[in-house]
Amino acid sequence: MQGALPLPMNMNKKWKLATIAVVTFLLLSLNPEIRLIGLVIESVGLETIFIAIEAQVILALGIFYRRWLAPLANLLNKLLERLDPLYFRPKMSLIRAYPKMVLHSIPFLVTAVHIVAAGTVLSHA
Repeated sequence: MQGALPLPMNMNKKWKLATIAVVTFLLLSLNPEIRLIGLVIESVGLETIFIAIEAQVILALGIFYRRWLAPLANLLNKLLERLDPLYFRPKMSLIRAYPKMVLHSIPFLVTAVHIVAAGTVLSHA
């Protein structure tokens, strides 16, 4: 038994066009409201449709952030505050006054710098 023979290029293109035609026909015949989308887009404009879709995406991401990411980030922050004594999230007013204070918000960075500095001092002593 041999495998199926490859179709010639013309036959391949014909099958692709037939598939596209059948799928388009099924979409338009089974979902007649799809035809109305074209009229809505034509009447209000494509940019307006994109703005509405963008607003919905931003709203969905905001809900996702508030329900899932913010509680996980707060839990991670509490865990890091327990593990690293020099880690904290400085407020923007403190960062404006002392820009290097932002380094404390990178977990284990200040602790690692202190360990390396102590090792350097002890190796030269």
